[in-house]
Amino acid sequence: MISGYFYQVGRYLIVEDVGCLNASRRSWVEIFLSPIPSLIISLISVTYAILAFCGFRRIRIQSKDILSFHSGLTNSRYIRLMILGTTDAIFSIGTQIWVLVSTFADGEIDRFTSLKYIHTYISTVFQLSGQEWRSASNATSVEVNRWLWVICALLFFAFFGFSDEAIKHYRYAMSLVGSYVGVSTGSRSSSSRYVI
Repeated sequence: MISGYFYQVGRYLIVEDVGCLNASRRSWVEIFLSPIPSLIISLISVTYAILAFCGFRRIRIQSKDILSFHSGLTNSRYIRLMILGTTDAIFSIGTQIWVLVSTFADGEIDRFTSLKYIHTYISTVFQLSGQEWRSASNATSVEVNRWLWVICALLFFAFFGFSDEAIKHYRYAMSLVGSYVGVSTGSRSSSSRYVI
């Protein structure tokens, strides 16, 4: 990701402002072990999510009876979960395609020699300053890798943090905190369960 030199010598990189990155070699073996299986699994996940969503729409009336049998599952929860799974798979597909395209666009695919050659410097850990990695040609991929986890967390919260159940629990928690501070925030719910 940073430069070919680090991939040929070390196994891990400690990158300033980012953290520890895996420094795998760009070889055909690595491509078939990492991005391609992830892409295939994501494509299968999207296919199953679309089929499940279409099947759910087809039997929507019957699903109310099925979902009412399970006390914790409602239509909105099921649909939210299906959309989250589909969104996750679509973002996974986009990320893996981007990794494959950027790998082939650089044209720096090494010839796989042997595992002994790859493991020669396996205990070597390099440290890169922020100035070094930001001046590299592929600094964008490091920056995307850095913020991808935050984006995933915000997406997850967007799906489940604004639901009716979550808002009810937020109100209960706020009234609980308000009662300790001495501020009245309305009546507390009789439910003793809330989300932290």
